[in-house]
Amino acid sequence: MKSVIALVLFLAVQYVVCEQVLYDRKHHKAIILRPGNGCYEYHMNHQESLESFDDALRPALEAKMIEALDCSTDIHEVGHHSIDHLSVEIKNACANVPVYGFDQTGCPTSVAMPMTSVTP
Repeated sequence: MKSVIALVLFLAVQYVVCEQVLYDRKHHKAIILRPGNGCYEYHMNHQESLESFDDALRPALEAKMIEALDCSTDIHEVGHHSIDHLSVEIKNACANVPVYGFDQTGCPTSVAMPMTSVTP
């Protein structure tokens, strides 16, 4: 019984693949890879490029990139030619999925309403 449970668990874990962020720092680009869905091209500014090298800052940077993708209302296919000059790792990872560009402005921030006071 234990071996059957272990086999089922192994097979289930084998198909769980999370999105990942791949970097081409030479070209200031990051690719968000969503397996089976697509590759999403993110253009890093100078500060983001620096943060991508820092193990302490990278998780927040990647969360920001993924949030920008999740909030984007303008996702459009750009084709594999847009990544042809990037790293071999990126080209291989994106070989079998479409490549997209997206609006990177991020999620709209909520604007706090000004407090008004009423004097009795």
